[in-house]
Amino acid sequence: MEFSKTALYGGAMSVEVPKNYYDVSDLRQVPDTQEVFQEREGIHNVIFDILEYVENIEDPLEAARYHLEDYVDGDGDLKIWNIEAVKVKSLPDDASCVNLLATTPPHETKSTAIFLLLVRLKKHATDILITVNLHNISTGDAAEYDALFQDTLNKDLQQGKDVVQRIIDSFEIKNYKLFYP
Repeated sequence: MEFSKTALYGGAMSVEVPKNYYDVSDLRQVPDTQEVFQEREGIHNVIFDILEYVENIEDPLEAARYHLEDYVDGDGDLKIWNIEAVKVKSLPDDASCVNLLATTPPHETKSTAIFLLLVRLKKHATDILITVNLHNISTGDAAEYDALFQDTLNKDLQQGKDVVQRIIDSFEIKNYKLFYP
């Protein structure tokens, strides 16, 4: 999979996204707090969303769970396969980052996989939610996280994992004035 460096929010941030994804704002209106990229020949997408920092949750892992529940509108049937703190090299030391993978309950044997990356900038009262959404994937009989990626039918899941890793490796905030305060 090939990636290209992409400016976000008028150049205040940058990241590498798959070359076969297009900027949805070229076709329809997208909220000012979001940047949305969609597969050209598919249904998967990547969404960047600038949110208000959730003050009452200090633990980054719990904050990621909170944002996931809010993102899916409180669908409590999600399965969280993996949740872990990660380091985004370009961010200041006081930023915290969490990566998680969740799936929706199967519908006719297919699920939606949500890779969620949460960047917390307490000093700037900001949470940045980055989601890679993979629709119509199969979790098969997998009971463990690693088993999800062993099924040759799940190349989409592996590609989603690769996209998240590239985002972690390439994500940069160039202008912190984008955030308040």
